[in-house]
Amino acid sequence: EYSRAALVPFVPYDEDMGLITLEAMACGKPVLTVHDAGGVGEFVRDGVNGRIVEPTEKALAAAFDALLADPARLQAWGQAAQASAAEVSWQRTAQGLLAAVERGQRAFGEECVPARAVRPAGGRPRLLVVNTFGVYPPDNGGKKRMFYLYRGVAQWAEVTLLNLGCWGQEASERWLAPHLREVCIPPGEGFARAEQALSKALGDKPVTDVAALLYGAQLGALRAAFQTLAQACDVVVCEHGYLAPLAQAAWQRP
Repeated sequence: EYSRAALVPFVPYDEDMGLITLEAMACGKPVLTVHDAGGVGEFVRDGVNGRIVEPTEKALAAAFDALLADPARLQAWGQAAQASAAEVSWQRTAQGLLAAVERGQRAFGEECVPARAVRPAGGRPRLLVVNTFGVYPPDNGGKKRMFYLYRGVAQWAEVTLLNLGCWGQEASERWLAPHLREVCIPPGEGFARAEQALSKALGDKPVTDVAALLYGAQLGALRAAFQTLAQACDVVVCEHGYLAPLAQAAWQRP
């Protein structure tokens, strides 16, 4: 459908990025968008690879009429759009991240990256990652992000994922990949009842993350597991902020 289009209109409100923008440009199509579209405007350059207009029906209609009446301009903008999309790559992303790390180290000195966290005496750095849900099987966005991220990190570090399991299930431990294990600790009945009450009060919405923040004091088994596992780690990572209070109460290192 992209290939058959003359141009691609994408007019969200305050979008974070919008894959539609990059998909259209990669297909050599200019994008028509609006000033309040958010992240779309980070890729669309008005008059170069697309058009940015006021978010009104009148402005959009005028832009459609003008652009559809000028196939040569659409073709030129489409070529520029394709070149813009080609600038977005994994290689460029990785280079940018590594350059940012180097800048941070130069600015703050080696103290910003504790030596023990990078090269502990035993060889590989040992990471303990705490999170409010299990990651295996990686069957949704959040699980996929964590599973593949830490499977990659496990190429150079020993990684233990300490995750909050589901009430009623048994505690479990398993290896997900070489140097990557997952420990799931289910909550107790007190936490489960508090979480259920909160969910009901909010219209039966999923609230595990917020419940972990509000009722962390009732996660005794998870806290005990953290204290045990932390003794053999160099760095603690709070994958999301919800278990940060638990970690901060029992961890004084990086």
